[in-house]
Amino acid sequence: MCKEELTMRPSTLLGIVLNLKENLIHTVKGDLTLDVVLVNLLVRMQMFKSLVIGNSFTIKLPGKIRIFINDAATLSVNIPDHYLRREYMKHPDYVPSKGWIVFDIGAYVGIYSLWASKLVDDGFVVAFEPNPLAFR
Repeated sequence: MCKEELTMRPSTLLGIVLNLKENLIHTVKGDLTLDVVLVNLLVRMQMFKSLVIGNSFTIKLPGKIRIFINDAATLSVNIPDHYLRREYMKHPDYVPSKGWIVFDIGAYVGIYSLWASKLVDDGFVVAFEPNPLAFR
């Protein structure tokens, strides 16, 4: 298991417990940080709650970012891409900083846009999402 990668299990209560156990083992080994494990656990608990109650929900992400969970892809792809695999931080020259103007083309739910907006300070961020299915 690579440092930023977490095992995805079904969103059942048993799946949450097994995932937590596995992730804590990897934390002790030094493969994962505790904050990554906690974010993963909170997201899974919210997802389980929404499946039981049957409604959609919002979650608070690191950096005081709050997003609406519109489908499973947001949980299984978008959040792990940004917070676990750190896809947008791999090339330091492209991490937004003070004064930048950032265009997020294909922003989907805007995780990157919200994160970048906290970094650009005097700059600004424009998010485009042309797919109407992203707004269900």
